[in-house]
Formats: sequence, structure tokens, C-alpha cells
Amino acid sequence: MTTNLASAVPASSDAIPAATGCPVDWVADLATSEPTQAPVVREGSPDPTEVREFFELYKKHSTLTEAEWRLRVQDVISEIAETGTYTHTNEELTVGARLAWRHNTRCIGKLYWRGLTVRDFRDVTDASEIAEGCLDHGEFVFNKGRIKPSITIFAPSTPGTRAAQVLNGQLISYAGHRQADGTVIGDPHTVAITDLAKANGWAPAKEGLFDILPLVIEDATGTISVHEVPRELAHEVEIQHPTIPGLAELGLRWWGFPSICDNYLSIGGINYPCAPFTGWYLAPEISARDFTDTYRYNLLPEIAEALGIDTSDVRSLWKDKAVIELTTAVLHSYDKAGIRMDDHHTAAAKFHKWTQSEERKGCPVEAEWAWMVPPISASLSPNFHREFEDVFKLPALIRRPALGESA
Repeated sequence: MTTNLASAVPASSDAIPAATGCPVDWVADLATSEPTQAPVVREGSPDPTEVREFFELYKKHSTLTEAEWRLRVQDVISEIAETGTYTHTNEELTVGARLAWRHNTRCIGKLYWRGLTVRDFRDVTDASEIAEGCLDHGEFVFNKGRIKPSITIFAPSTPGTRAAQVLNGQLISYAGHRQADGTVIGDPHTVAITDLAKANGWAPAKEGLFDILPLVIEDATGTISVHEVPRELAHEVEIQHPTIPGLAELGLRWWGFPSICDNYLSIGGINYPCAPFTGWYLAPEISARDFTDTYRYNLLPEIAEALGIDTSDVRSLWKDKAVIELTTAVLHSYDKAGIRMDDHHTAAAKFHKWTQSEERKGCPVEAEWAWMVPPISASLSPNFHREFEDVFKLPALIRRPALGESA
């Protein structure tokens, strides 16, 4: 069962135009017959199968009548034949982006996919204007702390032409400063992008634990430029415990919300390399991962000490106690700052309820189990006790290789 993203008006059968030589069946009869004809594929052109499958899926979620949908398919096929590619309408872009979120198997918050705000910035191609658009994205999403799930989509790649992209993993992140002795000041996760920013002119006044990275943008010509991010746009939250004052003395902080930009958005054979996507944080992402993973900030012993927890015996479960108290502190601090954040129990319960509802409607939810179970109190989550199918579907948000990784 498929629910339209907007109310569709069914067309009468006699309103369907003839194909008039254009291979409409190449899309329209996907489910019942082999395509009778396919457009000539040029190098760098969208994959015909991906185009065909997207428009069959789009038909189920579109506001177009049957007649309008067939005419649109004809236009797409003609445009590909003439130019080697095609341009999505605003509705196609919106439907594609929302479905990409629903298809993401690593996002426990995707139950809100129908409410995703899609912002069309495809006409913005200059690096400085892309940087401004990304900062505008952050302020739009912030929404006075009531985080609005949104994606801002910049120009796609086209045959023979590359598109600009932001090389950072997130629009807001902290630098990882490589030291001569091999240690890192800041976030080890961002060492490569920090090195690249410095190689292209970024010169921080000092090297600290929480230096906001500039945006590093590669334009369509391959030119790399660096663009400062004003600190106030990070909406940082100082981490304090509601009852244990010692934690605040560590000076921990984190940015207000995640804006992922190391994915490219793929819709109907068209790829958008620059499409920052934002939701809100789940508390353990920060407490049980960013601050405490051994390959990230690795601060658990210092945090435990600041919380007054004895770390001398691992059998005392000091690590567990410290992570739980840190999670309490993160939730308290974001609440105090007025920035939306979910706790892991609430998020898991909502996701579980949604998956059950979808399954009753005949719409199974694909997911990667390890990403649906929180990194703390895992067995207390209803998702711990069930199985999911991790199935890749298009449209999709596809992670690009990190700097230094091979494709």
C-alpha cells in the first residue's frame, strides 16, 4: 500500500494520450512487460533503468493525473535524447528526496520522512554562494531550536560536467589538529579535512579542542576554497550536569544539530553531490560516541573523574555509570538551551511503533539493525528484539568515500 505525498487525482482511461512514437512503455509498463524501446544512452547520462524505476515509483506519490504523468515521461525521454540528461521538476525533487530519507537504513528518525522540507538551490553554483546557501540552510533548520528536518539541494552532475560539493562530513564540525608527535588536538575524525583546509589557507589563531572548521568547497572546475563559519551559527551547547557541577569544569561543548553533507542524493539516475541534510540529535550520539569513542575524543576517564566516579576497578561498571550520567548531562544541556533532541528510549519506541504500523499496511521498513539499536541500554530497546532487512533502494542518500578513502 502506498500513500501519496499529496492528493492525486485519478485520470479517466480515455484521457491517456497515445505514445506517438515516444517510448512511454519504457517506463509505464515496467511492472507488466519488457520495455519495447529505450533511449540511447550517452556517456555520463542517467542510467535508463534508474530513470524508469524512479518514474514508476514517482507515479504512486505524485499529484499528476495518469495523462499528465505519461506526458511528463515523454518529455523526460525526449530531453534525455536531446541533451543526455533531464531536469527534475520541483515535485520530482521533493518526492525523490523524501523517499531517499525513507529508504535510508541507518536513520532511526526516518519515520518523519513525509515532513521533510526540500529546498531547491539548483541554480546556485558559485562556491561563495554555495557556502552562503549552506549557512542559510543551518539557520532555516535551527528554527529557534525547534529543528526542522530539511535538505537543501544544489546543482546536479551532468554529462561531461562535474558539480560542486562540500568536502566536509558535516556543515558544522570541530577541527582535528595533527601534532608533530602524532597526537591530535580536537576531533581525530576530522584530521584529513582539517589538513586540507589548512593547505588551502585556513590559519586558526590557536589550536584547541573545539575549533569550528570552515567549509571546504570544491567547485565544478575542481578548485578548492575555504569559507569561515561564524561561531554563533553553530548554536553550540555547553555540557553541564543537572546535579554534579564538576562536569562543567571540563568545558565540553557540542554543536546544536547534525547537518550531513558527505552524502550525494541520487534520484532517477541524476546525482546531486551537494545536498546537506539535517535532523536533530539523539543524545547517545554525542555522549556514547563523539565524546567517548576511543578513536574520537576518548574522554571517558576524564569525564568519569569530573563526575566523581571511581575508575580504579572496571568491575565497578564505572564506564557504564559515566556514560549514563553524561547522557543525562547532554539531555539536560540541550533542554536548557532550547534545542530539540531525542533520548534513545523515546526514539526507539517511536520507530518501533511506526514500523509496526507500516508493516500492517504492507509497507515493510528496511533498516540496518546495528543503527536502530542505541549504543547504550541496547536490550531495553524494542528494536533489539527484532530483525530488519538491510535492503538498498533508490532514490537514496549515498555516502561518498571520506577523504583518503578509495571509492
